[in-house]
Amino acid sequence: TMKLLDRFKDRNIQRIESKAEWDELHESHRDKIVVIKFYGSHCQACAKMAPKYKKAAHQYTGSKVKDEDEVMEGSTFVFAEVESVTNKELCKSINLRTIPSVMLWYRGEKLDEFTCRPQEVSG
Repeated sequence: TMKLLDRFKDRNIQRIESKAEWDELHESHRDKIVVIKFYGSHCQACAKMAPKYKKAAHQYTGSKVKDEDEVMEGSTFVFAEVESVTNKELCKSINLRTIPSVMLWYRGEKLDEFTCRPQEVSG
């Protein structure tokens, strides 16, 4: 089934499948805003959120940030996703509480996070 899933893998969204890949993502994109979706493969709200996240990744990958404080001015976005069931230890280590969730990271620090209830991702 993994080969079938790879056919549908989006080139704008990096799939993180280990702590080593998580570390590499943050290290190789230190000056970018890293947007990470956490999902479960059997979660209906996650499935509804997937096309919206994919659309955002297509729209904003490489887009430059305008920051009034100039801390992140000119940074670009990178998108990734983590499947929560197969990455339980990673999710636990960053205090993931619920799925679907999206976290924003910059220079290895979490900037913000939000969760989506099923009614928020409908349509």
